[in-house]
This record gives sequence, C-alpha cells and structure tokens, in this order.
Amino acid sequence: RLRTLFRAISLEGSEEANDGRRGEGVYQKVMHAMELLKAHKLPFGVSTCYTSANVDSVSSEEFFRSHY
Repeated sequence: RLRTLFRAISLEGSEEANDGRRGEGVYQKVMHAMELLKAHKLPFGVSTCYTSANVDSVSSEEFFRSHY
C-alpha cells in the first residue's frame, strides 16, 4: 500500500563526533546500516546536524566521498 518509502540516517561526521553526540558505538551501527541498504539497492538519505564542532568535517569533500 505504501508507494514511497524513504529512509533517513542521522550522521554527525566522524566516528568521534557522531558517537560523542549519539552515544558510543552508534557510528559503527550507522555504517553497517548504510552498507545493508546499499547492498539491497534501497534508497536512503543522510541527515547531518551542522555544529561548531563538526562543520569542517561534514562539509569536506572526504566526508561526502566516504559516506555517499
């Protein structure tokens, strides 16, 4: 019955930044979830909250290459 279903994953940058905001071990769980979604060719998006602590890392080319 659902015609459109889109998944969004919260990611705050590096493992240190993400776990500092979301809790220890969450970054690895997010990475695993993204791998599963990609493997099954399921669409998803990433939601990132910019803060003064992570703005440089989450706006870097490296961040986009490694997570998208």
